[in-house]
Amino acid sequence: MQNILSPKGMINSEQHVSLKNNTYKHMKEIPFFSVIIPLYNKEKYILKTLETVINQSFNNFEVIIIDDGSTDNSVNLIENIEDNRIKIFHKENQGVSSARNHGMQKAKSDYIAFLDADDLWLDHHLQILFDLIQEFPEAGLFSTGYLISFNSHKKRAVIKGLPDEFKGIITNFFKNNLYSPIVNSSIAAIKKSVLTNVNGFDLNLKSGQDTDFWIRVALENKVAFHNVVTGIYMKNDESLSNSIFVKDRIKFLNKFTHLETINKGLKQYMDMNRYSVAIYYKVLNKNTISKSVYDDISKDNLSLKQRLVYHIPQKILKYLFNTKKRLDKLGFFLNLYR
Repeated sequence: MQNILSPKGMINSEQHVSLKNNTYKHMKEIPFFSVIIPLYNKEKYILKTLETVINQSFNNFEVIIIDDGSTDNSVNLIENIEDNRIKIFHKENQGVSSARNHGMQKAKSDYIAFLDADDLWLDHHLQILFDLIQEFPEAGLFSTGYLISFNSHKKRAVIKGLPDEFKGIITNFFKNNLYSPIVNSSIAAIKKSVLTNVNGFDLNLKSGQDTDFWIRVALENKVAFHNVVTGIYMKNDESLSNSIFVKDRIKFLNKFTHLETINKGLKQYMDMNRYSVAIYYKVLNKNTISKSVYDDISKDNLSLKQRLVYHIPQKILKYLFNTKKRLDKLGFFLNLYR
């Protein structure tokens, strides 16, 4: 297996040479997969991410990297990789949704595989997706199991209601999404025609855009899923206390209300999203926003534990929330309210 990183995560000249010699002269004119990687200031991660793509056992693919106006050394690093499957496009910084949509326009393949610039694939990821597509061609969206990594600790994503090794068409997408998501932006593949039909990612959203996209796709297409681990989602400890998150997350939560009245599964799923946001804003002491979001939830969709947790005094809730974050970093992945 190719290793383009040294043990300390630094690239050296010999490793550059091995990459430059790694050409694929016999790749088909139209590859089966177009792998789209949006890139913005990921110099610490992008080489490791690309290594896991280059090392795929299924090698009939192209890699489309959309540099979204990076200001660090990310682009210089990847430009040293000479692999004729890798194509780099540059654009001004407009966010990850714009970058993905731009990548879709450049893609040659009928199937798009997404990967974020700091996440990882196991070497059989594309092979498993290819097999899933062959077995369930009627589906429009395809996904697999994955690990969640936080501070070097890993756990397997738990998909509600589905056993390990499950393979088939998802019959209740929203119910199965109530714990860990069935799909994310580093594990899924999708028919390019489906992307066209749903008009890609919503450029008007700065928060919740991924979830919004998968909802729109799942409402109109069958989803095939194989619950075998093929990727690693790198969880980040990001702050939620910015005005863009507040404004756009609320916008996302209100986007499907007209459909929730006729789709109970969607209503329950959106209420779980509302509950998470209500808890976050209560922790941040943004009580007006928190209560407004909580009031929009059908309380029948909440467990007794969830209702009790929400009414815990803010200072105690914040303490519990921060304790959970510390335990997560130590590898004790606890769920505070589910």
